[in-house]
Amino acid sequence: MMGPTEEAVIAEGGTSCSLAGSFCRPRPRRLLLLVVAVLVLGQLSLNMLFYRSSDSLFYVNTSASATGPLLLDSRLWWTSSRLPWLQPVPVSRSNYTSSLPPSNASSSSRSGRRAEGTEAGRRERTRGNSSTDLEEEGAGSGLHPAKLPEPAAAPPPTPPADSPGAALPSGATVPRASDIGLMSNSEGGLGHATQAGVSVDKPLCPPVPPKLVGVVKVNKSAPSLEEQERAHPELAPGGHFQPGDCMARHKVAIIIPYRDRVSHLSVLLHHLHPILQRQQVDYTIFVVEQAGTSKFNRAMLMNVGALEALRHYPFNCFIFHDVDLLLEDDRNLYTCPEQPRHMSIAIDNMKYRLPYNDIFGGVSAMTVEQFRTVNGFSNKFWGWGGEDDDLSNRIKHHGFFISRYPANVGRYTMLTHKKDNPNPRRYQYLHEGKKRYSSDGLNSVKYRLLDTQLRRLYTWVYVDLYPS
Repeated sequence: MMGPTEEAVIAEGGTSCSLAGSFCRPRPRRLLLLVVAVLVLGQLSLNMLFYRSSDSLFYVNTSASATGPLLLDSRLWWTSSRLPWLQPVPVSRSNYTSSLPPSNASSSSRSGRRAEGTEAGRRERTRGNSSTDLEEEGAGSGLHPAKLPEPAAAPPPTPPADSPGAALPSGATVPRASDIGLMSNSEGGLGHATQAGVSVDKPLCPPVPPKLVGVVKVNKSAPSLEEQERAHPELAPGGHFQPGDCMARHKVAIIIPYRDRVSHLSVLLHHLHPILQRQQVDYTIFVVEQAGTSKFNRAMLMNVGALEALRHYPFNCFIFHDVDLLLEDDRNLYTCPEQPRHMSIAIDNMKYRLPYNDIFGGVSAMTVEQFRTVNGFSNKFWGWGGEDDDLSNRIKHHGFFISRYPANVGRYTMLTHKKDNPNPRRYQYLHEGKKRYSSDGLNSVKYRLLDTQLRRLYTWVYVDLYPS
């Protein structure tokens, strides 16, 4: 029933919308559509900036900046612990197999020395050169570094699927990120290796090594590892080298995550050792091999390699190195500058172009302190992809920036290989990564040390990984 006013409006050619004022006018609707379009384009632009892909439109890391202690989302932890492809396969010390051939020049493993009752292998790590046990009441540092994993006769049980917070099997370790750089050398480790001609009175090596040649020849074939061992008498056990005529400016641990790529490892070692020696760095190569058949976790192996390396020697620089990348120019120094360095800038199979500005994969360098500050890699990325972008986000979050050599220096050749299956949840983990920076990384990595051998060309670290 219309009133007289409505009848008058309609009689004059109007409609009932005229009574609603601006509600039915097209301008507010157009304005609303414009705002929605701007928001969508902004989200797409952010995504293209971070990932150079429009597929992950809703996975841009836009979480609010967190301050103070952060806690891992229990629901995410609960879900990830139930994914069947995240569950590790237990490996017994008596029946594990490695794709690497046994080395004739290997030293006895640290686990073997500990089994014989070596007292030093059972002590807690100490701060600097202090002999005070951290278990004593009133230790000044307040740190509690992880003990060296003890060997066990029985295979480690698989963690219960319904209990992500259950206790780890005996021998598994959960080190603290704050212990990085504070652990003393293990008995019989690389710190005790000696080389002919090494003297404490040597001058400091020059900032620019004089024996560099620039562009180097890349040979994709190499002698066997046994032949290479005989060809490198200058190496100390564990693949450790120090310049004979000067004091190296950098103590570098080169960490190679590895599984089932022995031909690539042979080529890389044959190519890399002569270059590193011309660069006059005090270096050791660590090959960190993942046991079992669970999905490969490159990031966790990097974390384990960093922790285990510092048990052997007081390194101040980490080089994280894929096994299939060969350096093309020895002016690309394997050292750590003041900012994290991305070294594999131009790769042949990418037409020697940088895929996107924030990439930090392939070969990268960080000081021990930088790696400790960002809490290392995330342990969530089982399968291919995502862990390098997460580390890049951590670097920027903590106020660092990524440095690079010119593209004509940071060139690499990639050895051909089958690409692993991508992690289907990598974008989700990237999007939620900021929540876990302080709780997921070096301070939460869970692994069991199965064996360590100081071979002539490298230090072999064999580990079983557990979801964290």
